Amino acid sequence: MSGQPGTAADPAPVTDPVALVLSRQVRAGHELACEQALHRLAAAVRSQPAHLDITVLRPAPGGPPIYTIVPTSRPVRTLRPGRPAGSGRG
Repeated sequence: MSGQPGTAADPAPVTDPVALVLSRQVRAGHELACEQALHRLAAAVRSQPAHLDITVLRPAPGGPPIYTIVPTSRPVRTLRPGRPAGSGRG
């Protein structure tokens, strides 16, 4: 490795929001179960201390049945020290 900042050998600290993209193709007849699971997942994400935003993209009418959820959060290291994860918003 090069040892340069921002590389695997010397990773730069992450200070910008972090997004995770999750996509799932849903089988016909399972759309309601998927919607219910998305609501539970969104509620769980919103309860996390680093939570900033959440976006849910539903399939376009007539398009492929792909659901995408994109939670965005602050990097964990930017939370206040001494505050345990899951203890409410940071």
